[in-house]
Amino acid sequence: MTLLRIGLGITLLSDLSFQPIYTTVHEFPVIQAGQSPMNASFSQISWFPMTAAREFWWYLPATLVDRSISTTIAPISCSGDQCNSFYLAGPLSTILFDPSLPNITASNYSTASAYIQDNAPGYQVEFYPIDETRDPAFTLEDCRAYGVSTLAINICLKRSGVSLIASTLID
Repeated sequence: MTLLRIGLGITLLSDLSFQPIYTTVHEFPVIQAGQSPMNASFSQISWFPMTAAREFWWYLPATLVDRSISTTIAPISCSGDQCNSFYLAGPLSTILFDPSLPNITASNYSTASAYIQDNAPGYQVEFYPIDETRDPAFTLEDCRAYGVSTLAINICLKRSGVSLIASTLID
């Protein structure tokens, strides 16, 4: 019993980390995978302001916690406790496989535990406090309300170098 306590104590006080290692079960060609380029022209469509808030509130919470859509990643632009960084790789459902090849099923590759797609485009999103000494201040012209009177969101966006900074409007 004493040895178990000592072993458990050492384990709990140690800085253990686990690195997933995947062995290749099968490789097959993919025509398209990952995220598509951003298209901001949607914001100019007449119905967009009425539907944007609903879609934002419906999909945003799942985007950052669903491990099939995003994963945490080491940040590039920030550090510390208030820095969070996510990589959005794109869902598995949007991968376009070569239609001339047979369908891939679980029975074909039952030993596979993950799908790994190399060199597919994605987005890294970082959240950290705005540096008021370095980043430009927001004005009302940087903000736009989307939605209707019962459900709306006010989004403020501004470019700062190569970054896009966002904020909520504070009175």
